[in-house]
Amino acid sequence: MIKIVSIAVLAVAVSSCASIDTLLNKTNSTGAMTDTITSINAEKGLVTLQSNHSVQDTADKLVSVIESKGMKVFARVDHQKNAQSADLSLRPTQVVMFGNPKAGTPLMNCEQTVAIDLPQKNLN
Repeated sequence: MIKIVSIAVLAVAVSSCASIDTLLNKTNSTGAMTDTITSINAEKGLVTLQSNHSVQDTADKLVSVIESKGMKVFARVDHQKNAQSADLSLRPTQVVMFGNPKAGTPLMNCEQTVAIDLPQKNLN
């Protein structure tokens, strides 16, 4: 059963890929790309939500919830800090990578390529 689910997820991911040409040719009546990008992201399973908190606070709260649910935070990447170390500027951008080895390992044992999507990631 797990193998069927993981194969179905991979098939949906592959079939929902959009080419650059498709992205560039989809605009709304005003020529804006915002609605198109949002719909393409939704088709791919990417959900975008606005936070009322700073990037740092949002990431901190997420880490707290993840850990309270018994999952593990594998990494937290501060892209702004990394950009500064290269004398570049970037607005606050953090990625939290998290998961549960008890859930992910059986999926990877069933279909090793699912590891490309694991651990789960959240962009703040």
